[in-house]
Amino acid sequence: MIILFFEYLWEMCFSSKLAIPYLRASKKNPHIMMLSPPLNMRARWFGDHCGYTMAKYGMSMCVLGLSEELRKDGVGVNGLWPRTGISTAAMDMLTGEEGANNCRTADIMADAAYVMLTRDAK
Repeated sequence: MIILFFEYLWEMCFSSKLAIPYLRASKKNPHIMMLSPPLNMRARWFGDHCGYTMAKYGMSMCVLGLSEELRKDGVGVNGLWPRTGISTAAMDMLTGEEGANNCRTADIMADAAYVMLTRDAK
């Protein structure tokens, strides 16, 4: 199984394009997975962190584009984004320890990725 997993737009664009010939040739359920949110054009998502939101939405658009481009080749391309806060060091830095009380653990992301990546890419 060939799996590519990305969190940043620049690495996803560069690496995915370089890996496409290998993903197309793979017969072992090839996938690309990105941490990318659903597209939402409400101004509140851009106000305080415009650059971050633009980068993440860029990844979401790449998921859509690559998914369509690679569909005929049987390469799965998916985005993963939690519906709730995930307890991470970054979340602790932003919200303090209280924030972790309202968050789920990273295990749920790993479980979701496992389910998506073990499904047939076609």
